[in-house]
This record gives sequence, C-alpha cells and structure tokens, in this order.
Amino acid sequence: MSDMNGDMTSQTDAATTPAELRTPLSLQRRCWELSAVRKQKEKDQLQLKQQLQQTEEYLAISEQVTEALETLSGQLFEQELQMIQDKLTIALQEVLEQPLKLKAVAEWKRNAATVEFQIEREGNTEDIMRGQGGSVANILSVGLRMFALMTLDEKEHRRVLVLD
Repeated sequence: MSDMNGDMTSQTDAATTPAELRTPLSLQRRCWELSAVRKQKEKDQLQLKQQLQQTEEYLAISEQVTEALETLSGQLFEQELQMIQDKLTIALQEVLEQPLKLKAVAEWKRNAATVEFQIEREGNTEDIMRGQGGSVANILSVGLRMFALMTLDEKEHRRVLVLD
C-alpha cells in the first residue's frame, strides 16, 4: 500500500502490532498441538522403520527361498517322471509281453522342462517310433493321456478318454 507521500508499508507491519499479538495461553495451546503432532509423526516414523526392516529381512532371504523352491520343484518333477516311467514300463511289458523298459530323460531348456522317451531292450536303446511297428508309441500315448486325465481337476474336466 502507498500513502499520500508514496511510502510503501507492508502488510507484515500490521500483523505485528501489539493489538494483534497472540496471548500466551493461545501460544501454549499451539505448542501442545504441535507437540502432539510431533509425537504422532515420531510414532509413524518408528512404525515405518520397523516395516522397512521387516521388508529388508524378507528380501534378504527371498533368493534362498527361490532356490529352495526351485530345488523342490525339480525333485517333484523327477519323482513324477520316475512314477510315469515305472507305470508305463509295466504297461509295455504287460501288453507286449516283452522285456522292455521305458527311459525318460529330462532336460531344462529355456526355463521349461523337456522329456525325451526311449525304450530299452536288454540294455540297448531303441527309438519309440520305429520299435514294434508303432505299438510302443500307441501304448505310451494312451498311458500319457490317462496320466494327464488323472491330474486334471474333476470339477472342471470330465475324466473321459476316447480312443479311435
């Protein structure tokens, strides 16, 4: 603002006039309010520090947990594969009445499991598609389909196998 003489006065001068000073009681209340806010902020900070520490502890073991889960997953896969190998070996021997043994060779390629099946007769490896004129492939195909049906959820899938 300017008066007639062109002098500039600031609004802050008006705010500091004795008539507008706060009373000691109002200042004390304001201090109490700010003190309460400070205590709450300190409490919030402590909680956040604890959460951060818990998160850091969790992250510190996450790699070990991932490795353990991968190991368990691999072991479970090997057990399932061994069971399939054993059951299909029995099926081959029962149907063909020959001393055949199924060999399943598992590998991990591009983060996915691959399985190659082979037939072993008296220690010699045979190709599944060429051995027995396709009968080995047919038996394995039916056996693997039956296994797949048994692993599906009955609530979502009917356990029906149609053969032609």
